[in-house]
Amino acid sequence: MNKSELMKLLTNYNVEPASFHDYKKSNLEKVDLKDPSFQGFISESWVVGGTTGNNLWVKEDELLSAEPEKSFDILDSFLMNHCPSITLIQYKTLAAYINEQDYRVTEYYGNNSEMRLKYIRFNDLIKFIEKNKIEVVNKEKSLKMKK
Repeated sequence: MNKSELMKLLTNYNVEPASFHDYKKSNLEKVDLKDPSFQGFISESWVVGGTTGNNLWVKEDELLSAEPEKSFDILDSFLMNHCPSITLIQYKTLAAYINEQDYRVTEYYGNNSEMRLKYIRFNDLIKFIEKNKIEVVNKEKSLKMKK
């Protein structure tokens, strides 16, 4: 399977963070969608803290509880459906290509959510597949995961 066919398969699994607009604006990492090297990414995000309850009528903040870390089900689904021959060692090696990023979503009245994003860029996943000579199969019925 060539690179463009693989990229097409990956776009079925492209899930943006819960608040991509806020992530893009964060000072932590700028994502330039016009950059030709940026081809998308597969991601999962979850709340790791923050405050809520602050509004015009209530001035007391309540702490947000951290959600448990999400497993990378969407990446696993892609690998199970299209790379069934991947070995356990290769799968564990893939962890080096997975990035984590913290960002903050802030509301108008001061409520904020501290978020963690786990993601892998399409280009990094394709390089990994090519480097490890992993066979990619194109199942006609690819599953599109929901967040």
